[in-house]
Amino acid sequence: MSPISSEFSRFPSLTHLNLSDSSFSGKVPIEVSFLSKLISLDLSNNYDLRLEEPGFELLVQNLTKVRELNLRDVNISSVVSNSLLNLTSLTLLDLSFCGLLGKLPDGIFHLSHLNELSILYNLALTGYFPEFINSSSPLQYLDLSFTNFSGELPDSIGNLKSLKKLAAYDCKFYGSIPTSLGNLTAMTHLEIGYNNFTGMLPSSLSNLGNLVRLQVAGNNFEGIISDILPNSKSLLYLHAGSNNFSSPFPSLVSNLTSLVELDLSHNQLRGPLPSQIIGFPNLTLLSLDDNLINGTIPSWVFSLPALNHLSIRNNKLTGHVKEFKSTDLNVVDLSNNNLHGMFPSSTFKLEYLYSLILSSNNFSEDQGDVQIGWFDLDGSIDNSGWLSDESNNEEGTEMKSEEIEARIDVLAKRADEKGKLPENTGMENSTQELGAVSTVDMEQETALKQFEQKRVEDNQKTVMAQHPAGGTCDVKVSPTEPDNYLLAAEGAW
Repeated sequence: MSPISSEFSRFPSLTHLNLSDSSFSGKVPIEVSFLSKLISLDLSNNYDLRLEEPGFELLVQNLTKVRELNLRDVNISSVVSNSLLNLTSLTLLDLSFCGLLGKLPDGIFHLSHLNELSILYNLALTGYFPEFINSSSPLQYLDLSFTNFSGELPDSIGNLKSLKKLAAYDCKFYGSIPTSLGNLTAMTHLEIGYNNFTGMLPSSLSNLGNLVRLQVAGNNFEGIISDILPNSKSLLYLHAGSNNFSSPFPSLVSNLTSLVELDLSHNQLRGPLPSQIIGFPNLTLLSLDDNLINGTIPSWVFSLPALNHLSIRNNKLTGHVKEFKSTDLNVVDLSNNNLHGMFPSSTFKLEYLYSLILSSNNFSEDQGDVQIGWFDLDGSIDNSGWLSDESNNEEGTEMKSEEIEARIDVLAKRADEKGKLPENTGMENSTQELGAVSTVDMEQETALKQFEQKRVEDNQKTVMAQHPAGGTCDVKVSPTEPDNYLLAAEGAW
């Protein structure tokens, strides 16, 4: 990292200066503000660069011809200067991650040529949406996310006919969403999650046929999701979780054939999932946690070819779990339902699976044999994950210590027959639900002997196992939870 040279003042006729992503650090030399003919200045993404007083004030006072001013990630840490209003030629203003203080002048929204305004991640910056009287505003991209902006969305926001992106994520906005928002048919990104909006989303949002991302999670919206689904084949991301939607699962979702992520978790969706949905070839995330969905899991859920994250915990689902078509699954969480039967053994061979949570269901007690068998003892599959189903046993049943030791003996015997243990466990940092796992160095030839030397000490059971790379797993779980103990021993592999 090095400072920006003050010698730029030798180029008084300079019109474009781009020093972005160049690892500059230190103070922006005041000489930069003397380049009065600059049309474009980009100092963005120099994370240790700072613009101290009176540098920012001088900069905006002198660069009256500038059209593009990008100071993203430059540490300004001062009140926004009203002199910005004199930059009447601005088409782009990016002051994101600048540590701005005070209130953003309302007039900035009304700069007659401004096409893009981004002030995200200025946590102490306040302000609100002004009235947008001018229906010919060229504003296309507006990002106020992670600021302290507050107030309501004015009905006049519908006059911003050119607006393509409205991002006001994690601010302090409240009130209802104006119907006029549905007039912004050029919109591709509507991201208003994690505010304090209330009421029903207007059905006019279904007019937004060009939407790519709809993010309304983390508010207090209610009503029927289907009423606001855009008629858009281009929608890729639909995030409406953590609201109060109470309708059945929206069958119209099946029209959104390009979806990549669908998150309707933490609502009050009720009734069964649609039995017949065709499509979703690109869906990677399906999250329906914490709803009131009942019935069986339909076949189309298991047939999603690109799925890597499935979470439908805390519902009222029943029936069996079928074979998954996707081989890219990372996360499967089916906990806290009423599922039963055998869990498909092919799931335990998924190469990229690292989180499988089946707790609080009624899966078959014979599933324990599968738990042992899912580890790749011949080295052909490298599973780096953990399995938890500690709550699937019938109430009142408890594995005796002799049964635990017998099952551990099976593990040791199988490992001994194969001649080696899996090379990569991926368990070094996985402690959730399985107990603590630590890694130490140990001689390989003593690994199996140590594994078989099961001992009880300080009311804990310890299993030692080593893989060929030289690492060992020391798994400790209280003997009052024998199932967790066994799963920890197996999961360490």
